[in-house]
Amino acid sequence: MWIEGKIDCNCAICQNQKEFELPDEVIEAAKNEELTIFCGSGISTESRNVLPNTFYENIYNFLKSEKHMEINRDISFDKLMSLFIKEVHNGPKELIKKIRGRIEYINKFPELRGTATRFHREVAQIPQIKNIITTNWDTYFEEECNASPVISNEDVAFWDTFERRVFKIHGSIENPGSVVASEEEYENCYNRLSNEPIGDRLKSILASGTVVFIGFSFGDKDLNRIISILNERLGKYSNQFYVVTLGAAWEEEKNSYLKPIFTDGTYFMHSLKNVLISENELMSPEVYSVAKLMLDKIMHEHIEVLSQDKYLGNALKTFPELFLIHSYQDGLIHAFQQCLNSIPSGVFLKPDYLKRHIQGYQKMIVEYLEYQNWRNVYYFLGYQSALISLLIYQEQEEVEFPPFYLYFNNQELSNFENIDKPELFIPLNVDNYFY
Repeated sequence: MWIEGKIDCNCAICQNQKEFELPDEVIEAAKNEELTIFCGSGISTESRNVLPNTFYENIYNFLKSEKHMEINRDISFDKLMSLFIKEVHNGPKELIKKIRGRIEYINKFPELRGTATRFHREVAQIPQIKNIITTNWDTYFEEECNASPVISNEDVAFWDTFERRVFKIHGSIENPGSVVASEEEYENCYNRLSNEPIGDRLKSILASGTVVFIGFSFGDKDLNRIISILNERLGKYSNQFYVVTLGAAWEEEKNSYLKPIFTDGTYFMHSLKNVLISENELMSPEVYSVAKLMLDKIMHEHIEVLSQDKYLGNALKTFPELFLIHSYQDGLIHAFQQCLNSIPSGVFLKPDYLKRHIQGYQKMIVEYLEYQNWRNVYYFLGYQSALISLLIYQEQEEVEFPPFYLYFNNQELSNFENIDKPELFIPLNVDNYFY
């Protein structure tokens, strides 16, 4: 599928959103939850749009200015890190401090953090992507995509228990002992990937599904080693891999296993998401904005009513059953909050998610009706009503607020068996009780 580029803006971000061919294989793999993305540093803290200098450049400049060292400008990343560790007192700890300091600095500023996580937020909106592999040390996939980290052989045993996983082959800054930076650490890392269970899992993922590499520069040592490991195992049966890149040098690459796609990595994920939405494989993330709008309004109404002395002093004493209405409102509030809290996982964007959960809450409503547990009945009706309002928006693109107050008598209970009729929710005007 041909994707148009951004031609109406020349800003630092949009100018890289170039037109490209989105392979049908990638689209189908995403639909079937068989797409794996392998992410390098270019999609995160090392993007030129985040900070003017990369971590590599910072270490290089430090050794030249502070240690007065003459260093070849083409020195590899792992050799440069090894040099830092050798020349600096307490080198391993100081290197970790610098890595952590860079990430913490970015996280202090919302704009920098927002730029560093643009890619991750796009991934979060495609819940069909279950497997992520990265060489990055930061924790953005865990925080922005609700991905469970897999770092050690022990973690592999829990692979199938995670809804979404991020395979961190170079470790995590949250586990400093796992960080891979120096020559020795790189060599140990790839020995593990070649010979240990964690490597078997990695090779199984890369050999069995469709893989897109994003955020790697031409000639990247990590990428070359991974491809080499796979080629040794599969030979001529290796899969066709894709690499999303802006580097012109890839045009001369003759590697038959690696096909370049020339565009920005975040724009690639954004475009894939839009294709899935257009083919009804994914719901629009605009539902989050609608949930926020509805949550703000119900919270304002909820607080405004409960803050009135005459309501608390007279209405509730005279009609204690009004507490049930606030239980209903709690259900509304919690449903909208859950929707917003689920943004990293993207589960609310699955086409059948809302329908399944509306039906599930209907079963609970019927169950609690049988026991005349009115508090739970009202609460789950509120929760269900919120989900119905979000479903209406997803299917009809119309914002239809659920009633903020609910009352029904016993003769009307059976009407709620039909969840397709939100108009059966009956508003209650509490102003009648303000006296």
